[in-house]
Amino acid sequence: MPKTMLCCDQALFTSVRTPMGEGYRIIAASKGLKPGEKQEITRNSPSHEALCLEGDVTVASPLAVAFYPLATGRRCLAMSRLAGAEQTGRGGQRVHTHIVVFDATDLSRFGFNPLRILRALVESAGTEPKLDPPAVLPELELSVDDSDCPVAPPLPSATRMHILRSLLDGRDLVMAMPGDWLTAAEAILLGLPGPVRADVSFGAGLQFSLSRLHRLNLLSDEKGKAKLRTTGQTVDYMNTDSTEPLPVLASSSWLTFVERCYASGDMACLSRRTSRAYTDTTPVGCERLGDLFGTIDRIPQCDCQTMLRMASESFSDTSEGPAGELREELVEALKRHLPDRFDATPITDACRLWEPIVALWRRPGREAAFAQNLLVRAVSRITNEDPLLAARLTAGIAVEAAQHEDADGCNALFVQVLTRLRQWIATAADARTVEAVPVAQLWQQVRPYSKTVRELCLACGMAPADNPSA
Repeated sequence: MPKTMLCCDQALFTSVRTPMGEGYRIIAASKGLKPGEKQEITRNSPSHEALCLEGDVTVASPLAVAFYPLATGRRCLAMSRLAGAEQTGRGGQRVHTHIVVFDATDLSRFGFNPLRILRALVESAGTEPKLDPPAVLPELELSVDDSDCPVAPPLPSATRMHILRSLLDGRDLVMAMPGDWLTAAEAILLGLPGPVRADVSFGAGLQFSLSRLHRLNLLSDEKGKAKLRTTGQTVDYMNTDSTEPLPVLASSSWLTFVERCYASGDMACLSRRTSRAYTDTTPVGCERLGDLFGTIDRIPQCDCQTMLRMASESFSDTSEGPAGELREELVEALKRHLPDRFDATPITDACRLWEPIVALWRRPGREAAFAQNLLVRAVSRITNEDPLLAARLTAGIAVEAAQHEDADGCNALFVQVLTRLRQWIATAADARTVEAVPVAQLWQQVRPYSKTVRELCLACGMAPADNPSA
């Protein structure tokens, strides 16, 4: 798995007894953390009984995670776990939080996915929480790999779409659910455009608190405390155990695309498409992207005429960056599906596609290379069905073929066509042979000294041009 280094500031927040007192606070930090950043971290970090605990809580793996922007513009990722019995006598387990702070621009290097950084932090931090660190920590270097959550959110389709709708609309959401909140959080975030999720704060596995409210809050709420505290607040509340029907959402091409990936389990496609640095992530921009994703995914069901039109439009698009990457994805999909679809097309339809194929073939660069394969397929199919028609059609492009990027390939194709026509003449009735004379005359005009054309003329009873060449 490819890895990228991330250099970040770090801090530890927990409860320890020192000569200065006891209680939850930052017990160690690197020099790069600013006073204001420390204040925000203190305000947002969980303390006693602030974690949602389900199942085996004795392991040292992360039980809760938070991600949020700081006033300085940097981003904060916090990993919380348990660190033995609470030493203050209150009972329960001590909460230990390891915080890393990095530049917002770094997120684009990791697919706008802070959970990738979390995995690197887990690997770097080890299994034992640090309760007696030096007061000044060094900067932390994390080796972040290119991996994402492999499964869709374990939620009903309608619920998933309402979560994304709330986040895309800029609303705060509390999502009460059992289970793996971290996995669900990552999968939900992958349903947002990368630049959008770079600004979406979230908490997973943290007890609800208005003082550290995030845009997305995934938690356990068996006793309904979170629901009660959100009453009267501008916060959406959803519970996966609720049987109340959800309101019908307006049609959205972006949400349709995301749900298609969730339903099929194609999280790799979801991550690849959503994690680009799109410049327009407004509602209109997201819908435009969703439309394009839908177009690409519908290519296997499109007819050849539609695919050729899409190819022509795509090659005319000179967009760069993420838009250019999507164009390339569309072109690659056309390359995969168009040849097979063409081969399965009835010959009468294949003949009607000749002009659109030639139009692409006449364009320079990648368009010509894209169309050359289709041109060869078209000529081969038409030649097998009607050698006379194939020879007539190819005569119309013979002059241009001499200057084509694949001139040698074109010449080999022409030899194949004319040889097949000559064989046809040898076995056809005299009346049909007469039909070949005008075609031979066409070829004599465009390739007067070709050996293959000379042989065709002789087969038609015509006088060939002098000085034939190979």
